[in-house]
Amino acid sequence: MTEQRVALLAMTTAGAAGDYVGALARAMARTSTVGLWAPEHPEIAAPGVDVHPIPKPGSRAAVAVNEAKAWLFAGSIAPAVRAWDPAVIHVVFGEGYPSAARTCADLTRSGCATAATWHDVVAHGQPFDRVQHNVARRTMHTVRGVHVHCDALIPPNLTANVLVAEHPAPECERCANQTTTRPLRAEGPIVTVGRFAPYKGTDLLCDALDRYWNGGGQRPLRSVGQGRVPASLRKLETRWRELVTIDNRYVSPDELHQLLTDAAICVMPYVSGTQSGLPWLARLHGAHLIATDVGCIGSVARRVGARVVPAGSIEALVDALAEPPSMWTDIARVPLPTYAELAQRLIDWYPTLTPK
Repeated sequence: MTEQRVALLAMTTAGAAGDYVGALARAMARTSTVGLWAPEHPEIAAPGVDVHPIPKPGSRAAVAVNEAKAWLFAGSIAPAVRAWDPAVIHVVFGEGYPSAARTCADLTRSGCATAATWHDVVAHGQPFDRVQHNVARRTMHTVRGVHVHCDALIPPNLTANVLVAEHPAPECERCANQTTTRPLRAEGPIVTVGRFAPYKGTDLLCDALDRYWNGGGQRPLRSVGQGRVPASLRKLETRWRELVTIDNRYVSPDELHQLLTDAAICVMPYVSGTQSGLPWLARLHGAHLIATDVGCIGSVARRVGARVVPAGSIEALVDALAEPPSMWTDIARVPLPTYAELAQRLIDWYPTLTPK
């Protein structure tokens, strides 16, 4: 079979998005010729990939102006991609950017095979998230193929070819030879990881932790995240200063590895959501997982023996936090889904998107 030329487009590479984009690009480059169009900052480590930096304005306001213009004017990405002569172009992150929607529309109209991964099929509810979700929906109606991470997220009313392929376990350099989940550890703190956002249920978790500690619970909380720290978490820190540690930044992979290696419990109290690699990352490091039943997260959590609770239930969270390790389901050695597997699924799928 002739080696494919695959053009990947990412409109954001900040935080976990950059981890996903870089890992997928590297995996694809092992079997295909890969070009990556991505913001010049933060840079992506992708040896073997033909990287094409997209100039990034220096402020959020300037980014907003550029994206507003994308509705009205054709940008430079589509012509550059066409000149590279790919078999397919795939928006792997940032499907909610107008520039991504416009690029896909221009390329599809010119006869190119186009695809997009829809990371957030369900809107999270905040105004900006709703805007991005509506833009992403427009992107999906312009491409020939849509990739989602589980059956529960198959979007209705799309004429595009849909591929269901699981979100891989995030790569951890210090776990290079670890290919399965680990046995659980009983001792350690409770941890939360990720960008602070209302849909992630921080307010509910704070209420649950307050009840847990008032009821005699003793595990401390370490909360690592980026963005504005929720007021509920600051109040919890003030009330339980000896038990709450907040690390408001994007931590390095080594720091995240150590955080999860030390943790007994990783909690994901999401009110809504679609997919995440965090359940696999927590179990890769031996942390017990407590997660709500939303999107793909609940189904993945069940596979790894997590305690799955209804979204929005403070009482269920308190009960789960208070459970002794003897009640945990210690499922170890579940094979981790890899970026190599996802890359191969996508590469096998791309030829079905070629215009007839």
